[in-house]
Amino acid sequence: MPQAAPDPKANFSANNSNPGVRPPSLRATARLPQRGCPGDGQEAARPADKVQMLQAMVHGVTTEECQAALQSHSWSVQRAAQYLKVEQLFGLGLRPRMECHKVLEMFDWNLEQAGCHLLGSCGPAHHKR
Repeated sequence: MPQAAPDPKANFSANNSNPGVRPPSLRATARLPQRGCPGDGQEAARPADKVQMLQAMVHGVTTEECQAALQSHSWSVQRAAQYLKVEQLFGLGLRPRMECHKVLEMFDWNLEQAGCHLLGSCGPAHHKR
């Protein structure tokens, strides 16, 4: 007479503190880090946290501008910040968008220094040496 396969859940209890009793799949998933934990880096942060980081990096941008920039740049805070800085510099109406991008690169994405360069109104202390 064939024997029935043993029930793998027969000795399992959600409150069991003995990790040897849990099926291997549960032991493996219990160790996975949760998304958005501190120290996971900016790519794992929650969308609201990314918006706050972006607002700290780019002065004067709205929540809506940040959300749109993040969505169109695959939620990369760095790429969204660069995009918003180019848009702010371009918004001055002094140079074409591509030139604004090049000036920002020249000043290591420092919006203040790039703006001063285009405006020509800042002293030499603000310029990259």
